[in-house]
Amino acid sequence: MVFQRRSILLFVDNAPCCNHAAVSSNAKLVRLPPNCSSMLQPMDQGVVWSFKCSFRKRLLEYILPLLEDEQLIMKAEVDILMAMHLVKKAWVSVHPHLPVNAFMKAGFKPTLIQPMMQPPEDKYDLIEDFIPCVY
Repeated sequence: MVFQRRSILLFVDNAPCCNHAAVSSNAKLVRLPPNCSSMLQPMDQGVVWSFKCSFRKRLLEYILPLLEDEQLIMKAEVDILMAMHLVKKAWVSVHPHLPVNAFMKAGFKPTLIQPMMQPPEDKYDLIEDFIPCVY
C-alpha cells in the first residue's frame, strides 16, 4: 500500500495487545473507546458469532469421525497447523455481506471522497448551445 500511495484508516479495539508502533507511515490507527458497547464494535455484530459457529462445525467434522474408530482416537488431536486450516476455512465461509452490514449497523457509512469539482453549468445554457447544432 505504501508503493501505491494509498492512505489507510484502521479502526482497532482498545486492547493492550494492539501495537500501534507496527503501523506503516501511510496508515492512521484509530482506537475504539475503552469498554464501549458491542453496538459500536462492528465485529461483535454477528461476524464473530458466525465465525465461531463455522469453526466449531469444522472442528466437529474433523474430530467426530476419528472418535468412531478406536485406533484413531489417539490421533484425535488438533495441532496448530490444523487449527490454522480450520480458521481459514471458517473465515472463508463467513458471507462477505456480514462484515459490511455489521460496519453499517455500527455507524460506519461508506462515502466517496472526490476532488473538488467545478459547479455544474446551468442546464439551459447547455441546451442553448446545442440548439444551433440541430438546425
